[in-house]
Amino acid sequence: MEFKKIGIIGTGLMGGGIAQVCAQVGYETVSYDVNEAAFERTQGIIQTSMDKMVARGKFTPEYVTEVLARMSYTTDIANLSDCDIVVEAVFENLEIKLNVLKQVEEVVGEKCLICSNTSALSITTLGTALQHPERFMGTHFFSPVPVMKLVELVPGLETSEETYAAVAHWAESIKKVSIKAPDTCGFISNRLMPLPQNEGAELLALGVDPYDIDACWMLFNQAPVGTLSIVDTGGAHTTVGCLTSIYEGMEDDRYRPHHYLKQLVAAGRLGVKTGQGIFKWN
Repeated sequence: MEFKKIGIIGTGLMGGGIAQVCAQVGYETVSYDVNEAAFERTQGIIQTSMDKMVARGKFTPEYVTEVLARMSYTTDIANLSDCDIVVEAVFENLEIKLNVLKQVEEVVGEKCLICSNTSALSITTLGTALQHPERFMGTHFFSPVPVMKLVELVPGLETSEETYAAVAHWAESIKKVSIKAPDTCGFISNRLMPLPQNEGAELLALGVDPYDIDACWMLFNQAPVGTLSIVDTGGAHTTVGCLTSIYEGMEDDRYRPHHYLKQLVAAGRLGVKTGQGIFKWN
C-alpha cells in the first residue's frame, strides 16, 4: 500500500511529534483537534524542535520550511477523508478513544488504515468501535517522537496480516524501528518501564534527590536519559494512567501508582508541558 497523506487525531506532544516525523520524510499531514488554540502551541513546539536541528547542522532552514509546508491543521474531522492512514493520539481514556475511532471510520475511505497510539489499552477492545476492525491496530510511539526510534506495533484479534504488514512498512518509512508486541496490558515497554518509575517515586518520597536517581539509572543502564526525566517528558498524568490501566487489568500491586506521582498530577505538575514536574523545566 502506498501512503501519501497521514491524518493525526490530537495535537498534543505525541500527536504533534507523529505529524512532524511524517512530514520530515515527505508525507503530507493533517492534524485534527477540537481545540483550535492547541494548533499554535503545537506549531511552536515543532518549530523549536526543528530550529534546534538547524542549529546543530542537521537540517537546513530551507528543509524546515518545506517540512512545515506539508503540515496542516483542522477542527473539521471530515478533512481526514482522503488520508491513507489515520493515527489517533488523544488522551489515554478508553471511552474517549472509542468515540474518536468511531468518528474516524465514518469519514475516511474504505482503504484507509486506522491506528491508535495507546500505551496500555487493549487494541482488540478499541477495535470494537469499528465496523471493520481488520484495518485497525495499535502503534505505540514514544516521547519525544522525533527522537525516540522505537514504536511498538500491536495487532488486535481482528487485525489482518495485510494491515500489519502495511503499517510496519509505514513505520519503517518514517525511520522508526518497530517491534511486534502482544495485545496485553502494557504491551512490552510498559510492562517494564513503569516499575522503575514507580520505584523512583518511592525513593523521592524518602527524600532522595531526583538528579541522583536519574544519574544512577543512566550510569547503571548506560542509558541516555533518566527514568524520572522520562516521567516528566511524557507527563506524570500519562505515567499514572499507564500504571492504573495495568494495575486494574492485572491486579498486580507492583503497578499500583505511587501516591507521589498522583500528587504531582493533582497539583498540575505534569512535567515538561507545564514547566514543572519532578524537575523544573523553565
